[in-house]
Amino acid sequence: MGCREFFEAHAEDLQRCKTLQQQSLETQLEWEAETASSHSPGPIKNDETLIRYWLNPVHYDRQTGTLKATAFDDASNKGLSVNRLNHVSLEDIRDTAQVRVEAWIQANPDKIPRELIGYSDFSAGEARSVQVVEPPPSRRAFAVYDTANLQDKSHADVCQIVSTTQGGRSARSQMRQLTNERLKRF
Repeated sequence: MGCREFFEAHAEDLQRCKTLQQQSLETQLEWEAETASSHSPGPIKNDETLIRYWLNPVHYDRQTGTLKATAFDDASNKGLSVNRLNHVSLEDIRDTAQVRVEAWIQANPDKIPRELIGYSDFSAGEARSVQVVEPPPSRRAFAVYDTANLQDKSHADVCQIVSTTQGGRSARSQMRQLTNERLKRF
């Protein structure tokens, strides 16, 4: 099975990254250089800027003014959704996020309303440079895949490719630190 076949077969899989972790490290890294979608504008280069938007109370802790540790859980299971700034404007990301927030509020009137807080920007190379201490002495913790779709050609996923509990926790903590430092308002 190749990259595109894997991501097409697991498009709706909420445990896609866990399944990906069962592939060899070599395969996980090779797939970054391939397109994971027929809607792809091409593989993601290290210097590409990625944008992740954040919602309160799902991702953001108002009391501390920081992102919650759980905001990065998606990277360990279904993939941390990001947008490639080379293929979409920041305004379009904000508008899409706001529409999603309003739709969620409409569909869930009895729950605490969500609010768009802001976004963090980082390069694909920065996500790919996160290392964890695992045999061999250290290894890559994240891979970034082009998972464009018909509605959003800029879509990509940051997937945790380290499978141990401690390695995963360390990787997500490092990503949290990076994105907290880059947290901006729309």
